[in-house]
Amino acid sequence: MDTIKTFLEMLINSPHYSFGWIVAAILAILPAIVSVNLIQHDLSRLIRGANAGSDIIKTLCKNILILLVSISVIAYAYYLYFWE
Repeated sequence: MDTIKTFLEMLINSPHYSFGWIVAAILAILPAIVSVNLIQHDLSRLIRGANAGSDIIKTLCKNILILLVSISVIAYAYYLYFWE
């Protein structure tokens, strides 16, 4: 068990691991930008009341989830690369 723990610690502390997260963070920028635009669009449709159905709320929740995942990946990569 100690060997597995040591191996995982070495993997997490290796530069390849942190650089992989940086690549993932760079790739997560585009979905974050797109989802913010779609959230803004869905909120404006919801506030205006045009087609105020459950479809708008479903797409709004999906876009918020995509945004949160993208921000989490970016924040974790920033934490690994700059704070450690």
